[in-house]
Amino acid sequence: MFNFFAVHVMLDLHSATDMMLRTVNDLQKLFPTSSHLMAARALTLYHMRNFEDAEKAFDDLREMDPFRLDEIEIYSNMLYVMNKKAKLAQIAHEYAQIDKNRAEVCCLIGELLLSIGTATRESLTPPQMLFTGNYFSSRDEHMKAIQYFKRSLQLNRDYLPAWTLMGHEFVELKNSHAAIEAYRRAVDVNPKDYRAWYGLGQVYELLDMHYYAIQYYNRATALRPYDCRMWEALAAVYEHLERYNDAIQCHQRALLGADAAQTLQILGKLAHLHDNIEDYKAAAAVHRRYIHVAEREGRNVGMMATSYLYLAQYELDLLHRDANEYQQQNEEDEDDVLEAQTRKAPLGRGKTTEGESRTEEDIAMAIMWLEKVIESGAPEREMAEEDLRYIQRRLERRRTLASSSFV
Repeated sequence: MFNFFAVHVMLDLHSATDMMLRTVNDLQKLFPTSSHLMAARALTLYHMRNFEDAEKAFDDLREMDPFRLDEIEIYSNMLYVMNKKAKLAQIAHEYAQIDKNRAEVCCLIGELLLSIGTATRESLTPPQMLFTGNYFSSRDEHMKAIQYFKRSLQLNRDYLPAWTLMGHEFVELKNSHAAIEAYRRAVDVNPKDYRAWYGLGQVYELLDMHYYAIQYYNRATALRPYDCRMWEALAAVYEHLERYNDAIQCHQRALLGADAAQTLQILGKLAHLHDNIEDYKAAAAVHRRYIHVAEREGRNVGMMATSYLYLAQYELDLLHRDANEYQQQNEEDEDDVLEAQTRKAPLGRGKTTEGESRTEEDIAMAIMWLEKVIESGAPEREMAEEDLRYIQRRLERRRTLASSSFV
């Protein structure tokens, strides 16, 4: 019984995890014909944003219990997010065939929409209005979607999905004040609905009221602590306010709930922020992690070109170098070898300016990274070729100087 209670609470908080999915799977072994557990599994996968498996679980649930109406608005919203308009209409048609006049039937278009012109408010239930709204929303007909969401709410003022989805539609129409009102009503119905808090944060961010946005995003992160989207949205606000350290902390927190693709995006932002605050050592560490994740995922070298180039320039003290002085050193003649070698100030920022020592192995590694960028044909190729010529020229001058000293 405890496991059933735990699953119910976690779903109510939209806090699905791998451990929770294992719990549901274990319960299904004991109750293989339970439609309730099948629905719990589908919802868990949905909240984990594993939409493909969630879709299959919802299909299995419909096959097991074709008359079940609970959670169908979640299925509708998921198909909308996946942009599966054909399946959305097909499901609407199937439910309309069962009983299009039933109060709880959630229809998406099908036969119901064939007669939508003559349909009256009394003949459409709140879930019907919600699904009709989802259909119109998928066709970018936001005003029609809002119309049916409003009709749904006239029949049931506490129908939470309608308030939230109507808020989304107002955001699409840039009607910020109406969106705020819809999201606030959703929060009044269920304060544990993270989507409404997140929506409020988005609206206030659009209105450039960033401190209000921070407040609402914080509420969303409290309800969804392992959802990287919440933390990324909060980081974006902090970055806009130039609170870079807070933005870095948010990005680092977002990594805990990110998949491989999201991890690469977040690491790219983290590296940029560390570079902005002139913490080049930390930025280099993030770029190394980016390369490690990208190589593990089998990504092409072109995606890693920026990180390879940054690491090479870090090792060679060429980050944010002075262009004029760099050009001047590139044009030095062989006769100026001794003068060039006696310069102690680096051209840019990098390893030695961060208090670290540079070895021959570090230089060899930098050359290897530059060669990878050049071979990839990425946009960074030209810069990499310039840096490679520079370091080869410096190494050649070092060897010439060493030979002269020996003689």
